[in-house]
Amino acid sequence: MNTDQIFVAGLVVGALAILSFLSALTNGRRPYVAVVSLLVGAGMVALAVLKSPGVYSIATIPDAVYRVIATVADIGG
Repeated sequence: MNTDQIFVAGLVVGALAILSFLSALTNGRRPYVAVVSLLVGAGMVALAVLKSPGVYSIATIPDAVYRVIATVADIGG
């Protein structure tokens, strides 16, 4: 996996963790899975940023997502 894929996967895991957190709170459960998922997503984003310093910022998130989609679409045929 290249750093773009790790970065985007971390963002997706983080977004799903937020949804899991909200679901746990509305159902009166403790958000253990959401917290672990958020830590994993943050770790993936941090790993990508540390492996490629200066490449990622808020402004470059759409570019990274488009590159990953293009890579996946190219692999799919």
